[in-house]
Amino acid sequence: MDSIQKTATEEKITIDSLDENLDESSNSETKNTSLDRVIEITKLMSHDTEKALDTINTINKKTEFLAINALIEASRTGDAGKGFQVVAESIDVLATKTKEAVEKMRKETISKMSELGKIIEEQSVNITGNRLADLALTNIDLIDRNLYERTADIRWWATDNIFGKALLSKTKESIQEAQHRLGTILKSYTVYYDLVLVDLEGNVITNAQADKFDISNQNFASKQWFQTALKTSNGSEYGFQSVHRSSTSGSHTMTFSCKVHENGDPNRPAIGVLAAVFNWDGLAQRIVNETPINQDEKEKTRVCIVDENGTILADTQNRILDKFSIPKMNDLFAKKQGFVKISQRGKEQLVCHGLSHGYETYASGWHSVIVQDISNN
Repeated sequence: MDSIQKTATEEKITIDSLDENLDESSNSETKNTSLDRVIEITKLMSHDTEKALDTINTINKKTEFLAINALIEASRTGDAGKGFQVVAESIDVLATKTKEAVEKMRKETISKMSELGKIIEEQSVNITGNRLADLALTNIDLIDRNLYERTADIRWWATDNIFGKALLSKTKESIQEAQHRLGTILKSYTVYYDLVLVDLEGNVITNAQADKFDISNQNFASKQWFQTALKTSNGSEYGFQSVHRSSTSGSHTMTFSCKVHENGDPNRPAIGVLAAVFNWDGLAQRIVNETPINQDEKEKTRVCIVDENGTILADTQNRILDKFSIPKMNDLFAKKQGFVKISQRGKEQLVCHGLSHGYETYASGWHSVIVQDISNN
């Protein structure tokens, strides 16, 4: 019991350190916020300059009009108006030069400001894309690390000879002892919904939550976790059923399984299968929902975990088990990490990705995705 409690306490690091592992994204968020402000100021300056040039043009047109009127009046007054005519002609020349200067400024300065704005905006997109891709990679790393612990749990527990005795004798006493043992484990490992012991035909021998979930008359021979466990060489390997909705609890679960051998020895014949029903939502939904995204970004950001077939396994929009599909998805998913800019449903979006690279002997092979609408300031 002490050993179980110690291991359970140690493994909490995977989840409890979530905020600590993701804090380093804050610096890039600050940089990107500053760039967004620069983009906004650049566009405002360009707009204000354009307005100022329009105002100068309006004044210049009035000046030209006055110069024309002055020339007309000067010609009507003959010699008396010659001095005034010189002034009017000078004003006209000045208006023409002002007009030329305005057009040159509009052509050169405004275009350069526009070009500068585009460069800064592109840089902002790159910073955001890389930051979100880093967060996506962190998310899938946290999941792989946690699921590695699950594969270790099931292989360890399957060696407990109490389960072997229950499978071989199937007496009331041995089954009660096995149920008690499963219950003791479950109390310390609260990340699981249930632990189930079945024979080689898939018939339930007992389960940890027998008082809550009576499955004593059920057969799980058709379940993926049972079939994959039987296909393993021995208890040093594990079976697995990916994310699915539990018919018992209605929650999204994953199931890890392992052969049980005589005397807990993987070199001896297998006599049954032990399965652990894992609380997937408790892990994955917490990770995606607590991804450190700026508060002002959250409404325009979606965080997902997607399997190799495009099935959504975790999602801030809660569309779990739906299909995820975007333009350029195959190209993006082929890379270990990166992002693409796409147009979808009338929106410009950044799709940022991190591929599972595994932890120790386990790799989910899944994809972590963060989709964010791009603001058009």
